[in-house]
Amino acid sequence: MTSKTFFSTIYKPLSFMPASILSRLLTTIAFLLLYTCVHAQTIDPEANSFDAFDQHDYEALLIVQKESGERSLLANATISSMLFVDDEAEEKLLHLIKKSSDPAITARARRSLSGVYVRQGKYAAAARTMTEIINMDDTDGVTMDAQSVAFFTALSAVSPMQLSGKPSGSSRIVHDKAGLPRLDIKVNGFSKDAIFDTGAALSTINVSTANALGLRQLGGRVDVDGTTGKTVSTGLAVADSVSVDGFIFQNVPFIVVPDESMSFPEFDYQVSLIMGLPLISKLGRLVFSKKGSSEELTFAPSDRTPSTETANMITSGWQLVIMARINNAYPRQRLFFDSGSKSSQLYQFIGKADPGLLANTEKKDITVGGLGEVVKTEAQSVEQVLVELGGHTFKLGPLTVLEDDGSFRHGVLGQDLFSQFNKVVIDFGAMEMTLHDPIAIE
Repeated sequence: MTSKTFFSTIYKPLSFMPASILSRLLTTIAFLLLYTCVHAQTIDPEANSFDAFDQHDYEALLIVQKESGERSLLANATISSMLFVDDEAEEKLLHLIKKSSDPAITARARRSLSGVYVRQGKYAAAARTMTEIINMDDTDGVTMDAQSVAFFTALSAVSPMQLSGKPSGSSRIVHDKAGLPRLDIKVNGFSKDAIFDTGAALSTINVSTANALGLRQLGGRVDVDGTTGKTVSTGLAVADSVSVDGFIFQNVPFIVVPDESMSFPEFDYQVSLIMGLPLISKLGRLVFSKKGSSEELTFAPSDRTPSTETANMITSGWQLVIMARINNAYPRQRLFFDSGSKSSQLYQFIGKADPGLLANTEKKDITVGGLGEVVKTEAQSVEQVLVELGGHTFKLGPLTVLEDDGSFRHGVLGQDLFSQFNKVVIDFGAMEMTLHDPIAIE
């Protein structure tokens, strides 16, 4: 994985959606490192290859783990990591790294382990494990970017995030002029509205807000290439506390972005604060419900654990992926879940799994925003797809077809999902999304 691939971002269509572009940028800053760029291809779980691991093909890995030998052990450990059972995954992966003499096995075990360490807030261990991958022979098929190591080394002095206060609560969701969901939180005791963004791998703040709220600045800079080709130097900082209706997070890392890179004066719009997936996932079981024109988020600890039979969410580092069936295709497609995106999209990669899906596309003009810039470009579009997810089958479209970014994802699931249901439940204990009370759509 080259530095450019690591820090580059993807196109994202918008009528006016700059902040969701920015949040997608922030996902790529730190966490595209947690899988290898591989050539898209159909996976044969019976073949003696590692495609199922490299493309995070959960359903293929369920088959691989039924084999005998070290590939089976690696599949089992990887599935534990994908289902967010981090302590169990850490134990399995460390055992495999210690016992195996196969570099293809140990490199992939280290890659999964680095993602586990990131989620646990063990940043020094994550950086060390990534360095071990870099020092291995490249013939193992796994690469790691040195800039990724530098990123987590800069966070190595930060203690893992701690939780306190009441574990349940509620917050009103308000959609801003860009259609992005916002809620009120407190940062270091100061009230502030934040974009609620599952697509942001770290919470994010602009420089002036970080200074005003008293965040502790860390050393280290990361140069980021945006969707429009502009490069921006970002920093890192830590908030002593962030609270959501009395649920308190301590030692919360933030990416700090220059004010002008989160500002879109042509639309009179600015982003100052983004609440990312590391905080969101700790809320446990989230329920989004609508009553008339109002929308509310309630959260409480989950009383469930993942089941391979019912789970439809997986993780890769701090990326959240939803597994859904599109146009009745089998197996399920992997969709990056981005609540900071107004609309869902597809990647060209989905054509490998379902060649007919992209047979009838048409070109459309779209607007791409990122890092304070907005440009117009052209992209392919699919009029409509049928999605089976969370106990329901529904339609999405039109969907822009994004250029492949070298990842394992078939598309992006955005806010247009929420527009079709009065209740959406995201359970991080069960790793399951369920949909309830469909809204009648003409």
